[in-house]
Amino acid sequence: MSNNFQIISKGLYRGTVDKGFLIEVKEYVFTRQKGKKFLLLRFLNESKNSFTAMHFWLIQKDVQGQEIYKEKISLEGIYCGAGAMFTPNTCFPVQNKCVDFEVKMISAFSGDYEYRLENDEVLVRYTNTLDNKFSTRRKHYCVQRKKLNRKVKLLGWIMVLSIFLIFLATIFPFFISDICPAIIRLVVFLVRLFVIVCDYLFDLAIDILREIVRYFENTRA
Repeated sequence: MSNNFQIISKGLYRGTVDKGFLIEVKEYVFTRQKGKKFLLLRFLNESKNSFTAMHFWLIQKDVQGQEIYKEKISLEGIYCGAGAMFTPNTCFPVQNKCVDFEVKMISAFSGDYEYRLENDEVLVRYTNTLDNKFSTRRKHYCVQRKKLNRKVKLLGWIMVLSIFLIFLATIFPFFISDICPAIIRLVVFLVRLFVIVCDYLFDLAIDILREIVRYFENTRA
């Protein structure tokens, strides 16, 4: 075992249990890693459903049993199997004077259903997760479409400017009988400006094509 890791204490959870809730803390381990104190929890899922997320209050207490810190913990993207023990892949940092704790469950998610503890009663709510995902995706597409429209408008204005520069560089010498050095410098300047605009125009066109491809790929997803 690494010299930076130390088990301070461990045992069965003796704190308040939320009666009627589907998940409860069974075991704990206080550790010290690189000078910092952490708490590792192990839960028991007593229901017939598996859970993919949970939220609870972690209340830290000192040696007198007084509350010193309260934090809301959210565990997302987990798998807590039905009737099985579950240990999160994370240790919760606690204060050095924390020697005891209490866990108060808030809610847990199984598929599209939320199990929430309110007034010692477990309420079940259909969260309609799929519709929420589609709504978020539609908002994302609207933002993409607005960005694409702005780039297309910019491309149009640059094309108009390019055509105007080509027009000037082409017809301007025909209206001047004696082409003086100043006019030649002006024509050279216009040609250089046209080259710069064309280079930027090419990069912008490539960027717009990529945005269009990305937009339709996301639409089909």
